[in-house]
Amino acid sequence: MAAVSGVVGAVLVRLVLGALVWWGLVEGDGGMVAYGAVIVPVGVALSLWVTGVRTSDRRRRGPRPGALLGLLGWLVARAAVGGVDVARRAVTVPAVDVEPVWETYETALESPGARVVLALVMNLLPGTLSARIDGPRIAVHVISRDLEVGSTLRDLEDRLRRAGAH
Repeated sequence: MAAVSGVVGAVLVRLVLGALVWWGLVEGDGGMVAYGAVIVPVGVALSLWVTGVRTSDRRRRGPRPGALLGLLGWLVARAAVGGVDVARRAVTVPAVDVEPVWETYETALESPGARVVLALVMNLLPGTLSARIDGPRIAVHVISRDLEVGSTLRDLEDRLRRAGAH
């Protein structure tokens, strides 16, 4: 019974948060409610499919709010610093300072859902773009050879793990 209530709770929390985000995105437009009635449950179903719900270990049933806030702050800071670097590379005179390269990052995250989350969040980091997941290996397109992404991705992976992704 506790497992069922954990799943129901996770679904309800995600539905409420999804509805609030949707309402904000459509700026409270009442004409968009019908779309939200479809999109929000589909988004919740996808999020449950990707991340799952842990019910056997009550301490690890959901995301950890403090770790999620830390992850968000870290992402914003990385995006700001990295965005300036990418912009600088794009406008360097006399030649653009870009030398794209493919790298393979091997993650220690065990679940396929957590690996998908890592690959998606990785795309928010300036200069990187995940392209393919093959088991624990993720193909990453990097804007320049001199951009050290391995340590950044390990840091991201650690932060995701602390936030609840395994």
